[in-house]
Amino acid sequence: KLTKPANKVGVLLELLADGTALIVQGGADYVVLLDPKLDASTLEIGQRVLLNEAFAVIGTLDHAGTGALTK
Repeated sequence: KLTKPANKVGVLLELLADGTALIVQGGADYVVLLDPKLDASTLEIGQRVLLNEAFAVIGTLDHAGTGALTK
């Protein structure tokens, strides 16, 4: 596990009708896939999400308490 790349963190902007999601990561918007093991009904707009090296959403984190998106 120590040799695996770190997960990126993005913010969920929108769940799209085709089962993908619009996220922002590093100041850029991406349309990404959702891990099939992830329950999409639990995702909330503005929630921080974990992204793998292919930018697929693989997990969730709590909402960010600070930053431009919070304001």
